Amino acid sequence: MDGEAQFEALFAGVRKAEFLQLLAQIPAPVTIVYGDASGWLTPAEKAKLQQARPSLPPIVLPGGHNLHLDAPEALAKIMLRTMREKAAPSGAA
Repeated sequence: MDGEAQFEALFAGVRKAEFLQLLAQIPAPVTIVYGDASGWLTPAEKAKLQQARPSLPPIVLPGGHNLHLDAPEALAKIMLRTMREKAAPSGAA
């Protein structure tokens, strides 16, 4: 199954445009992280995700789609940093 088909299957019942609108509205901390060897999303799909959250530059780690297995320490550091930055009072991060 190619990336487009996987993307559609993952969000079956939710149109891609609706998903991207929802992504743009999430008030919680969001970090976009990709594996450099992942073929799950095409460059065009990654660009659409980026357009939904333009203030969040994507982070690219070595690995595939399963970064929790391919780069667990790097992924954990990114998650912790994001949570700390978003939880800190303004100017304290």
